[in-house]
Amino acid sequence: MAKTTTIEGVLAGLANRQLPSHDLPRVDYSADELMRHPEWLPFDEVMSDLRETMVNEHGIWFLPNQDFLADLKTHLKGRELVELCAGNAALSAGLQVIGVDAKPVDTLDWVGQDIEVPSPWTTVEKASADEAVREEIQLVQNGDKDALPVFLMAWVPNGNEVDWQILQDLRESGLPFELIVIGEENGATNSKKFWQNAEYSLPDGLNQNYHSFDSFKDAVYSAN
Repeated sequence: MAKTTTIEGVLAGLANRQLPSHDLPRVDYSADELMRHPEWLPFDEVMSDLRETMVNEHGIWFLPNQDFLADLKTHLKGRELVELCAGNAALSAGLQVIGVDAKPVDTLDWVGQDIEVPSPWTTVEKASADEAVREEIQLVQNGDKDALPVFLMAWVPNGNEVDWQILQDLRESGLPFELIVIGEENGATNSKKFWQNAEYSLPDGLNQNYHSFDSFKDAVYSAN
């Protein structure tokens, strides 16, 4: 039951605010496996609910790993990163540990969410994502900063269009920008307008250690 051991290790790590070292294998069993081993059905239910457990117990909607963080650090090449809609900021906290200048931003107003009380892993700047982006744009336009940071948003809910507003603000600024999006294309994350209007790609270097581990097909995109 290696997969069960994997789940237990991940959840124990999250309880201690530690991200897994490596990319997870898919944690759900195939129909053929369950046909051959019906005794695995109770374990399959538990493992299929890993993401739900992450959300309800730890306020984490996606699961970065240490290898992915190292890839992201390499990609940034010393540039600052602003994590938008950061939630409990597990990603930013992990990046800070390995020396990345990462700043998480979130409203910290989770009323009506699956978990309503945030418990950030690191200090989070309390602001809306679009406000944070406009502030960074203004700093560059005023000459207070030389360039925009890299912006990242992961698992942004598909119920609002803040992602599309952010992309419009960045485009209209006329400044060079990079927006990294972790989510499911035309699925559980981000707005329809975003997916319809963004130009995006799948950078190999950011996806080599980030793969879907359950039925959600999330990946790492570069959008502009």
